[in-house]
Amino acid sequence: MLWGKLNRALRAMIMMLQRAVKGHLNLRAALFSLAMIVSLLFAIKALCLIDRSSLWGDELRTVIKAFQPSVLFIFDYLKTDSHPPLYYLMLWGWGQSVGQSAISLRLFSWLAYLVGGILMITQAAGLARCRARAVAFAALLAFCTPFPVRFSIEGKGYALLVAMLALALLIRRLILDRASFRPTLIIAYGLAVALASLTHYYGFGLICALLFWDGLRRRWSLVFAAFIGIVPSSLWIIYSSGHLFNPSTNRWIAPPEFSLLSNTLIRALGVYPFWKLGGLILLILALNSWGHRKRFMEVLDADARSGLNQLLDRSGIWGGCVLVLIVMGLSYLKPIAFSRYFVVLVPVLVPALAAAAADWSLRYRGEWFALVILTMVVLHYWHAAFVDINPPQGEFRRERSDFRSVSLRLADESWRYADRSILFNASDQMLVAAGSLKSNQKPWGDKDDLLSRLTQGNSPEQFYLAASGRKSKMNKRLNDLKVISDQNGYQCFQLDDLPRGAMVLNCQQKTHP
Repeated sequence: MLWGKLNRALRAMIMMLQRAVKGHLNLRAALFSLAMIVSLLFAIKALCLIDRSSLWGDELRTVIKAFQPSVLFIFDYLKTDSHPPLYYLMLWGWGQSVGQSAISLRLFSWLAYLVGGILMITQAAGLARCRARAVAFAALLAFCTPFPVRFSIEGKGYALLVAMLALALLIRRLILDRASFRPTLIIAYGLAVALASLTHYYGFGLICALLFWDGLRRRWSLVFAAFIGIVPSSLWIIYSSGHLFNPSTNRWIAPPEFSLLSNTLIRALGVYPFWKLGGLILLILALNSWGHRKRFMEVLDADARSGLNQLLDRSGIWGGCVLVLIVMGLSYLKPIAFSRYFVVLVPVLVPALAAAAADWSLRYRGEWFALVILTMVVLHYWHAAFVDINPPQGEFRRERSDFRSVSLRLADESWRYADRSILFNASDQMLVAAGSLKSNQKPWGDKDDLLSRLTQGNSPEQFYLAASGRKSKMNKRLNDLKVISDQNGYQCFQLDDLPRGAMVLNCQQKTHP
């Protein structure tokens, strides 16, 4: 009885919606347009938040590497860095064209986020039978879920990595879909492989995993193109091998443990990821038993399994699985697995999931139930996907250091010292470029500069010590500077007018009675 009433109500709503759609557009076209509009709104919201927060430590290190007068500096600097050069070279050229500022830094990532999303949408359309639905699902996954949104305006190379890998995977799928040999596509695949593997070493790893998988399937043209494509990144690994294979490199990465899985899922699904994952599994089972056109065993027949295997192969998911196994295995010897690095799987998973969802044949009631759930998820992610780049008032995130507030607070002071003075100098550089600070700012000093100033006479009456990050980290970073100050007759007081993520101590000479 209740179901009958709900069914009649749903039919009435459909008729109302269909009458509301003008001209030749039908309800499916209206829903498709709505999905595109929602995806665009998510991208616009990310763009509006581009200057909402301060550059954090890794973004300021990007400034130090890429926003330099000479491009030769990048090659010298990255010899002792854990990243290949392509992102920084492209960012250097971008900065020379549009200006070296915090906004241009993040805008570059936002543009890469758009390009990557469009490429993943194109890939999903090629993987699915129901192309329009695949495009809609891929747009929502690429532009509205936490992992892509998190890196959409971060001054790091992850958005570019996703775009480069999406391009390589798209060309690889085009080659697999064509029975005849296409030299142009093979050359294009080799170039895309070179770009992806020179953007990030996880991109290099995924390409090697795909090379291994294609070798098992005897796809020698793909293997040859990928092998040639990874030559430049392999040469770069040799060039920077002294740093990459140093036992102390990336010592901050912990060995694999359960928190790696939970942190990765939080980045992909948002808070409470296991509850969401469990709910997703229950939803799939419910739709299969209640809303699917076929019985459950028919879904698992030989033809369906063959189609699933083709999807996993053409989308690159098998290569992604090989990458995960390699990374986890190597991490027990030398930890290299970090949750944010698994963004490398986004261009593999998004098109595959979108194609699978699009080709899922549901009954009338199943389609509407799925649509209601999808609407609730999108509404939830309108806030949840942006939490890391726009945290609630008073909430602190690991990446949300507030160097900008410290730089602005101490703009007119001559004597400023910090444990990571190079990052504060980079923060000042970006604020000068934005016109928020004068160009004649005195550089920040480090611990050695403070000790030299206080022990060589002509000591200042007061100076400032600063740090940014978590409170426990800030106290630790300021400890050595405070000890030097105390030993030289200064007393330090914390300033209270700074937001979370920033700490400043005002140190004044002790007065003797």
